Amino acid sequence: VGSGQAMRVGTLLVAILVASRLVNFTLGQATSFCNPKPLKCTGTTTTLDRSSNPFDGVNVGWGAKPVAVDWDGDGDIDLLVGNWDVGNQEGRIQFFERTADAALVERTGSSNPFDGLGFGSDGGQIAVDWDGDGDIDLIVCDVNCRIFFFERNADASLAERTGSSNPFDGIEVDWNAKPVAVDWDGDGDIDLLLGNSDGRIQFFERTADASLIERTGSSNPFDGINVERYAAPFPVDWDGDGDIDLLVGNGNGRIFFFERTADAKLIGRTGSSNPFDGIN
Repeated sequence: VGSGQAMRVGTLLVAILVASRLVNFTLGQATSFCNPKPLKCTGTTTTLDRSSNPFDGVNVGWGAKPVAVDWDGDGDIDLLVGNWDVGNQEGRIQFFERTADAALVERTGSSNPFDGLGFGSDGGQIAVDWDGDGDIDLIVCDVNCRIFFFERNADASLAERTGSSNPFDGIEVDWNAKPVAVDWDGDGDIDLLLGNSDGRIQFFERTADASLIERTGSSNPFDGINVERYAAPFPVDWDGDGDIDLLVGNGNGRIFFFERTADAKLIGRTGSSNPFDGIN
């Protein structure tokens, strides 16, 4: 879905990886969202049994990182999964197309739009219209501290941009960083968040000339947040009050909740005030 194109979904699927398998959780209320705008969610989380899990039977190997997006533009949400290809010793992205009967069919070889993309072990990927031309591009952050940018062409092929043509060229990221693209500061363009292996979150603001400037110290809205290790940020209006809150998973299996207040500060909610308390 390109920037500004709305999708209507009956439930929000939050994919959590457990032992390299996809376990599904669902939220109760239907909502609309626009990519790359954050989701707006209300409701309670309910663990589904295996027979109700649309990802049951999908096993994508070691280090899987899922992204849900309408990649082929047919109006339903497909599944991209970045993982480590043990046989070829490199990162890869598998593509599962959602069919008319809502089944997920893996496309391989030339039918996989990500076939042949080369990068080191995958730290995470983002599917987003980064260049604002109306189609979805691909951003991949690998464990070797590099960010790859693959621009979507008019014929739907992906072309890697390098050097000065890569908007992320020169950005030094932490080992196994987790990227997120979202308009955090509400100025109409997409910023970049990076969750680090030491539990911190870096913030790169997109400026008027489309360059990315890292904000540090008090200029970083996530300064002081540390979830111990392997921060995996997920921005979303969880409490439905009109601003973006922050969920952060960590390497110990916990989910932290930071509520955004009226003055744009992030307040960590713990115990019963954290809707994810007890999930591990």
